[in-house]
Amino acid sequence: MQHPPAAASGAAPLLLYRHALESVFAFCPRGNFTTLPAVCRDWQAAVLSMAPLRWTLGSCGDDLLTRICQSPLRRHVSVLVTPSDPAGDADLVLPLLSERMPQLRKLTATLSLQPSQAPLQFPSRLVSLDLVCERAGSKFAPLVAPLNAIIAAAAGLAQLETLNLCAPTRMWEAGYSLAPLARAPQLRGLALIYYAGEEPTMSKAQVGELRTLSWLESVYIDWKLDASLLHHLLAPPHTMRWRELFRLPDITDSVASLLVSLPLRALTATLRMPHADFLEQLPQLTSLNLRVAAVPSDTARILRAVGACAQLQALYLTDGFSENELQHNSAQLGACLSRLPRLEKLMLSSATALTSLEFLAQGSLSRTLTELRLSNFAPRVSLSELPQVLQLRALQSLELCNVFDAPLSASDQLLFQPPIQLEHMPQLTSFEHRWSSPAPDAEEEEDF
Repeated sequence: MQHPPAAASGAAPLLLYRHALESVFAFCPRGNFTTLPAVCRDWQAAVLSMAPLRWTLGSCGDDLLTRICQSPLRRHVSVLVTPSDPAGDADLVLPLLSERMPQLRKLTATLSLQPSQAPLQFPSRLVSLDLVCERAGSKFAPLVAPLNAIIAAAAGLAQLETLNLCAPTRMWEAGYSLAPLARAPQLRGLALIYYAGEEPTMSKAQVGELRTLSWLESVYIDWKLDASLLHHLLAPPHTMRWRELFRLPDITDSVASLLVSLPLRALTATLRMPHADFLEQLPQLTSLNLRVAAVPSDTARILRAVGACAQLQALYLTDGFSENELQHNSAQLGACLSRLPRLEKLMLSSATALTSLEFLAQGSLSRTLTELRLSNFAPRVSLSELPQVLQLRALQSLELCNVFDAPLSASDQLLFQPPIQLEHMPQLTSFEHRWSSPAPDAEEEEDF
């Protein structure tokens, strides 16, 4: 490439030359990009002035993180993921990121927090913050300060939309407060997740603080709330605009009557009553993950209620292992699916009494379904039902786990691999098949 002489080119040609370089550099592989500033001053200037490329950098250990923060290329990083082990010291890592990389939009990190944690500071333009908290110091030291320091610092981020916090059970049980998040009206998603211990509990005061965050759209609580706390959380009158509730336990008649007061679009819950009539009052649902664990349950009535959610794009049905599980039958399931013209993702797990896959031929599934996961059928269906799967031409992802009464043969598996797969499933990019001999007296419950 010819470089125009700096003295003779004039401002306009130099500016056009710079723009041309920036356009070319935007398509360079990241590995080559790091050598560009060393070629000449014009190339270096283009790298430093061009629009940020919004790179995602993963597995950044402490040494690499320090080098990134010292590099002029750091302005092109917008998503940063630090490794889960070892943990970085929050008092060292966060000030460095805040000072040198304020442009970060998403940060995923594991932080080692002191029992008496000093105030924290995160990069000021973060939109998404995903943290795993580890405790430093004595296991007998106070635990409330670390979580409260994170919550207070996150509440001060003017652009933060998503906050995911994962911490040991003992931290959650130490008396944290969600009250600072009342200063974050732009926050839309909140997830509280535990590890290393039994399920924590929430106090009535903490539930009350959560209830005041009416502007949230997505709420994920990784532990169960007892009936009284659940009623305190959802009882009207309220102004909550929550659209997504995940891991909500034990839907009973009284809880269902409260759920319909929310503008829900996504719901993950366990059904503890023999019907799901409340779904008919949630026609706006686009995603439903329902575990049926009622004894007895009215299969036809439940499937009719699911079919009433005509906007569903994702449906996940799982049976609880009980004496009277959800007794699927292909005709009832097919009638339900035929009323879901927008369904893109379907998962059936632990299905009982389902002896055919004819339900896959119903409605518009052959044109709309992009993801199908079938697992742990009892009894298993005949391998002769495989052609019902092959007609789903829009599938991009397929998982079959202990569905058929025999494993797929080598020739059967070739049907889901190029070039044969291109004839009937041209969009398929992911295929997984697992099969094990049925255990007559032992069934394992799948994680929910």
